[in-house]
Amino acid sequence: MKALPCLLPALLLAACGRPARPEPATRKTFLNRLVESAGEYRYRGATIKVTREDGDDGEVFWWLTVDDHDLCYLYVHRRGMTFMPWKEAMDEGWIPVLDHHDGQPFIKIQYREEGGVIWCGRWAALGFPPPPDPATTVRYLPLLDQAHDAAAVAGFMEARGIEPAPDPGYEEIRKEEGLPPIFWGLDKPRGCLLKFDGDRVLRTIFIYLDDIDGYTATSLDGTDVEHFATREEAAAHAREHGIPATTGEGEFLGTHSTWIRLCHGRHWIHYEYRQGKLVIVTLSTEDPP
Repeated sequence: MKALPCLLPALLLAACGRPARPEPATRKTFLNRLVESAGEYRYRGATIKVTREDGDDGEVFWWLTVDDHDLCYLYVHRRGMTFMPWKEAMDEGWIPVLDHHDGQPFIKIQYREEGGVIWCGRWAALGFPPPPDPATTVRYLPLLDQAHDAAAVAGFMEARGIEPAPDPGYEEIRKEEGLPPIFWGLDKPRGCLLKFDGDRVLRTIFIYLDDIDGYTATSLDGTDVEHFATREEAAAHAREHGIPATTGEGEFLGTHSTWIRLCHGRHWIHYEYRQGKLVIVTLSTEDPP
């Protein structure tokens, strides 16, 4: 009878099976097993728990804890992602760091400067495009009101092979009317048209979101220009934020369009819709027509 207490654990294990152990935190585990699955993992004597929740629109919410202390969360959605570390675990020496590799976000967990790597929320697995890289994100608005030889404008044009030139068809007419020349910079393959005044200062940028007049449609995703799928959405945004707005509609060469112009103080943005689709966005510091 004295041996019975020692036999009970063995009998229970035989009947119920061994409890699952947290998987050791090897490099292979961090780089492969956590890519698509949640679970518990051991790292430096602590238990790291990864929980995944899926949203209705394909977004994914990852939550990480260390020994039941909240460490961080990573929210991956169509417009980008949100990363939030928590101070409680960091005070204990755990440091979560968000990084990227080949366009994929991952969380690197460090413990007092040393750590492994856990992959969470792969963009490819979710079907999302990778988040915009700040180094390559197109920033249109800061180009306005800058001269053609200013560093930002010159670099933008050089990267796209743009050479500003007057329009031969209207140059003589403007001369006859005593008007200063207008210089145009065309980038039809990337859906962009630049308009410079007589001093070669960039005053207006036309961005084509549909194949029109020989311009290839581009996208405003990953840029600094807010855009709206419908005119109603743009109008609602203007009302919510107190932005002066003007609307109108018209027909040109047999094509009917509606538009809304939002005035942002120094500049204004004109959104043109055809058959309910946003087709051209114009940024300008010129006096509105």
